[in-house]
Amino acid sequence: MQICADMIVHSFIRDGFGLQKIEIELSIVPGLPQMKFLGMPDGLIKESEARIKTAIRNQGFEIPASKQVLIQLRPNDIKKHSRGLDLAVAAAFLWETEQLPKPERPKPALYGELNFNGEVIAPLDFCDVETLKSQETIITGKSETDLGFDYLSVNELRTLSVPTIHTKQDVTLQIVEPSVENLFLSKAQARLAMIIAAGEHSALFAGPPGTGKSTMAEYISKILCPNYEDLKMSAQIARYFGEKLEWIPTRRPHHKSTLLSMIGAGRPPEPGEVTRAHGGVLIMDEFLEFDSKLQEALREPIETGKIMISRAGAAREFPAKFLLLATTNLCKCGQLIPSTKNQCQCRTVRKRQYVERLSGPILDRFQIISFSHEYSQEHDVSLTDIRHRVKRAREFAQENRKQHAPNSRISSLSVEKDISPSLQKVFKLKMSSQRRLKSVLQVARTIADLSESREIRAGHLNEALALSLRSATRIQVDLQRYI
Repeated sequence: MQICADMIVHSFIRDGFGLQKIEIELSIVPGLPQMKFLGMPDGLIKESEARIKTAIRNQGFEIPASKQVLIQLRPNDIKKHSRGLDLAVAAAFLWETEQLPKPERPKPALYGELNFNGEVIAPLDFCDVETLKSQETIITGKSETDLGFDYLSVNELRTLSVPTIHTKQDVTLQIVEPSVENLFLSKAQARLAMIIAAGEHSALFAGPPGTGKSTMAEYISKILCPNYEDLKMSAQIARYFGEKLEWIPTRRPHHKSTLLSMIGAGRPPEPGEVTRAHGGVLIMDEFLEFDSKLQEALREPIETGKIMISRAGAAREFPAKFLLLATTNLCKCGQLIPSTKNQCQCRTVRKRQYVERLSGPILDRFQIISFSHEYSQEHDVSLTDIRHRVKRAREFAQENRKQHAPNSRISSLSVEKDISPSLQKVFKLKMSSQRRLKSVLQVARTIADLSESREIRAGHLNEALALSLRSATRIQVDLQRYI
């Protein structure tokens, strides 16, 4: 077996939610019979030694005795994580030892997993190669899905010299709407769900236990209209965590979750729950039980749709565009209700401490506040009908305003032009903050879309004021009278 000059091939490592091209240099030198990875590999890459050597032997190839295989991963100064270096390292070894004929220049990039029998499998995240816009030839293993770019595949190491050509396919995300048959809401709940889902307005459901708060949040997550561009990123994020996207992501963190698990942590920074909810819904049950610092940390992603994580000199921005649906009791026993005489038995000081967990700035981030004790127990509107109304409202916005973003993401200026000047003067006087004004405008625009009205009328504004301004006032002002 002749040992040639050092072999250089290319492969890919994880870079956030995409892949980054790297260079792999393989050298065979005298020493212990082992493979040694250099260039800051992580544990997954290091443990591939046994898998690669076993696959090579089971395919009928030889590994020289008393030789050490050195594998240098460049660039050297970044921590490397990859699911598909097995194929690149094995190919470099077989080409270096001339047990397989070298490919014609330029050499292809390789990205694939190996099993012990030497069969090659396309990693789950192989489709993320498309984000590199690479024009070079790429070899992987068997893939169960069509991809949006040209590539070559091999079934096993022995067939590395005769790969199969796969041409670019028109790829669409395969997501399935969850079944909503036999699911019903009351008329008041149905109306609220339509408005929240059609405009993707962040909402806080407050009230006693057992009044349907969590059910409302769950049902709304089933009737949203997905955005295709957001879902492409959601699918990449899901692959990063070894998952497959079947519907918009819905995350339900526990109220004991830490700040770092929610927003992200580590070095290099790793994403948290707010990023895993990108393109979907973040449901936070028992919202006031979450740590106050965690609540306040949500202000940035709610406002911008992004989260910046800085750790030990390393910084990374992650997508975090989600619909926040939160539920809460207003006291420890749960029976405290604003503007009513209620059965709450908590001491006054404990009531105040509990309500004060909901700060003014974070309350302002909820565009809609709803009190669940007002929900009717008569469930006579099907979720199928609600979903249809939501879709029609979104279609109306696209047809009449060429607007593809939900109303919660548009500017207040673009909404104001649809309101008569006389109405603007009346309702602006009632605003407690510019953010609350923006919420009322956006919610009113959604209500108008549901009635397929180009103009925002007085009835639309009054309903928006009740859902966004008056309900917030009930928590901020009226509740204090009963504490």
